[in-house]
Amino acid sequence: MKFILSALMFLPVVVCCSQDMSIDLSAKGENLSISLDVNNSNRIFSLKKANFNSTDYFKAIVLNEEIDTSWQRSFTIHNAADSEIAVLKHTNDDSYSISLSELISKLQTGNQYYLYTIVLPKDIKKRMLVKVVRRMVCKIVIKN
Repeated sequence: MKFILSALMFLPVVVCCSQDMSIDLSAKGENLSISLDVNNSNRIFSLKKANFNSTDYFKAIVLNEEIDTSWQRSFTIHNAADSEIAVLKHTNDDSYSISLSELISKLQTGNQYYLYTIVLPKDIKKRMLVKVVRRMVCKIVIKN
């Protein structure tokens, strides 16, 4: 009985102190924090087509991720027809990016695009055995 009471008293501490994985998106002063544990179909990241430098990037930073080193995460941007438009490059352990000039050249003003993430084994043979689940991070809208 004491064990059960101790466990129940400790549970709120564990829940409060645990950190869920999140993805922070940023580009030219715009920021959005996303959790993959919720439905993100209504989350929108707005990009302006003007006023950016060649050194500006669209970045995705993954926070609090616990992933096996034999697996890799990727981010892709798709159009409404589900065609892949762009891929964010893996720049370090938890950061992915694409230059805004490259991205904007592929996207049209007024259209909606979708940022997805996926985690796959690095081993090609293991990839064939895994059911792949693509997760929508957010919608991307291009404005003038």
